[in-house]
Amino acid sequence: MKYFLRSAIVLLLTLLSTPALAQKSAAGEPLTWTTEEIAKLIFDCGMRTTQMTGRLYNYTFHATDTEYALDKNGRVKGQHSKVSEVYPISFGNLRKWIYVQISEDGVPLSPERLARERERAIKQTQELEAQPIVAPQGQTSVYKQKFSSYGIKVEKRGGLSRTIWFINPTDFLVSHDFYAPQRLSFGGRETFLLRFRPRPGYVYDKTNVPYPQGVEDFGRTMSQLGGRIWIDATDKVIARLEATPARELTDSSDITPDQNTPVWFELTRLPNGTWAPRASRYNSYGREDVFWKTSLSRSLDYSDYKVFKTTVEVEKVQPNQKP
Repeated sequence: MKYFLRSAIVLLLTLLSTPALAQKSAAGEPLTWTTEEIAKLIFDCGMRTTQMTGRLYNYTFHATDTEYALDKNGRVKGQHSKVSEVYPISFGNLRKWIYVQISEDGVPLSPERLARERERAIKQTQELEAQPIVAPQGQTSVYKQKFSSYGIKVEKRGGLSRTIWFINPTDFLVSHDFYAPQRLSFGGRETFLLRFRPRPGYVYDKTNVPYPQGVEDFGRTMSQLGGRIWIDATDKVIARLEATPARELTDSSDITPDQNTPVWFELTRLPNGTWAPRASRYNSYGREDVFWKTSLSRSLDYSDYKVFKTTVEVEKVQPNQKP
């Protein structure tokens, strides 16, 4: 078992294609739900989305990471992208995504550079194997994760300093209030659309934010965001989530997904019923006062999901375990 992960990485580095599902919405039907019914749906959604996050350790896939250069008017004047093979691995209580870059700005890496990427991935896996399965005695974290998902990297820049966080779609499930449920079709499936806003009095601290050095900054931004969430009616999983500064929220009845929302995530349902990330977007331009006074635009697109693990052990991931 000691060398299972290393062997898996070596054998799977050549895996390759499952098309992403197109998403679009239709007219919505207002629902008269109680506060308790909405709360139950949100809890079930958090649990099911967390379970689907655990299932990603059965797969390998491709991730396209693109950062956009913007002019003073917020228009894209250039971009830099790289495509990587991704191998999520789980070893004891340690979970990590191993990346092997295969192209840059649309050009495949040279054989020599690709070989170095694969060697680095194998070394990274070996180092993970060598780490303790459990934390050393006396080293415990006060951070308690309720739900789990994968989102997008965001940054705060100032002078020579740079702080990195991640915003994940399930983060909003525990810190925001949800209301105005509707039933509609999204991506050809029955879906519940709800709106959400910051919960008055919610306190961000080291027990619920995984960034102890930046908990105040992270909380300050999250407490200013509201938006919309699409939840699959059958599977109770986040299908899409959009977040924007709460000051921009309106009572508009528009139910069409907004690709220009500063933060949004979308998942796709694979043929075997697993929900996996399809795309994530982040654009702080024009809203720097909310997003850490940093202008940044980037996107993540996921494709080519392939099952490489046949066991179901990763589906037993508990909601308080951090991937």
